[in-house]
Amino acid sequence: MDKAEERKVSKEAVDTVLQEGIDFFVDVDRPGYLRRVGILPKSYKFEIYPLYLGTLAKISKIMVDMEFAEKVTADTFQTTGIETMAKHTTDLLNVVALAIHNKESKPPKRISKILRKHATPTELLALITFVVTQMDVQDFMKSIISVKGMSLIKDGS
Repeated sequence: MDKAEERKVSKEAVDTVLQEGIDFFVDVDRPGYLRRVGILPKSYKFEIYPLYLGTLAKISKIMVDMEFAEKVTADTFQTTGIETMAKHTTDLLNVVALAIHNKESKPPKRISKILRKHATPTELLALITFVVTQMDVQDFMKSIISVKGMSLIKDGS
């Protein structure tokens, strides 16, 4: 099997997994007594399925409203990173919570609370990556291009 065929097979496998949803667990790092004896869970299981258009619109709005520094140098990297974390942690948690909930109603605050309390920045990056993948921007753009190309109403000139 050549490289192109391998890539096609792996893309099809990834697409299949993404249609079924992505399961992930958020572990509690320092479980208290109730967690150790099994009354409260030691980890939380969440799933991110392909996003509905309403959820996609809400997430897109949050992402568009986020502002980032245009230029970061080695001298300002640390300061810029800390400022960005302070400004956008809640936004990123909201994006993940919306993707997990994936319904018209507001997501339960419990989701954001669990993520804020137990997720690491590395885990948040992985979750955001899953969400962006589930947004399926490419197919959304193809549908817009298709509709624009199929328009029966032309400008009269």
